[in-house]
Amino acid sequence: MKVYYSHTVESYNTEQEDQDVDLMGRLGLNVLNPNSPDIQERIRIMRECGQTEQEIRAFLDQQIDKCEGVAFRGLSDGSIPDEVWVEVEKAQNDRKPVFELPFYEGRHSG
Repeated sequence: MKVYYSHTVESYNTEQEDQDVDLMGRLGLNVLNPNSPDIQERIRIMRECGQTEQEIRAFLDQQIDKCEGVAFRGLSDGSIPDEVWVEVEKAQNDRKPVFELPFYEGRHSG
């Protein structure tokens, strides 16, 4: 199953991002990460060419369309940032499965 990995730009190139991609891979998921070099290069070129944030959003929506579901990373307080919510909502509107990636640090069962 190919999933789009929705997470905040602030979490790009972090250990959390690496852990999330690794976890999804171990679960047998094919991850489309918007922070991949090819997508980031395309966004950079779009910005240099003067394309609007709406046009960039449409490009990212096309990436979600290529996937069968969305995996997202909320914040540790349980909230979902606006930039992530837009992608979750798109998947829900398209009737695609959506799941939140778990937090492990500081949480214990018991």
